[in-house]
Amino acid sequence: MHYVICSNGGGASHLSDVNFDLIHTYQVIKRDPEPLIDKLRQHAAEHCKDYYYKIRSQHDLDDRVDLAARFIYLNKTCYNGLWRVNSKGQFNVPIGSASKPAICDEHNLRACHVAL
Repeated sequence: MHYVICSNGGGASHLSDVNFDLIHTYQVIKRDPEPLIDKLRQHAAEHCKDYYYKIRSQHDLDDRVDLAARFIYLNKTCYNGLWRVNSKGQFNVPIGSASKPAICDEHNLRACHVAL
């Protein structure tokens, strides 16, 4: 993963990465984290092996919040937090073994919103 944080000297920064899902998630958090938090709560309530693989198989989502929530959910519940995609750009990491993954950290998401 490659990322760049640049400052223009006036307190503003630019964040970039080759991972579209990551940058998209930052944009959703920056604009309004509340719908994302709601979706992550839903993912947390539904989390189980079957649900994980159902969400993992959703490669054609159009909704911005759904895309960001999927990224965070999969990253928090996959094997070792690994983000890997196949040659088609489809996430393909198996489920992790954490019994109670921290899927929705509301405080941190709101703090990131303020920072972004």
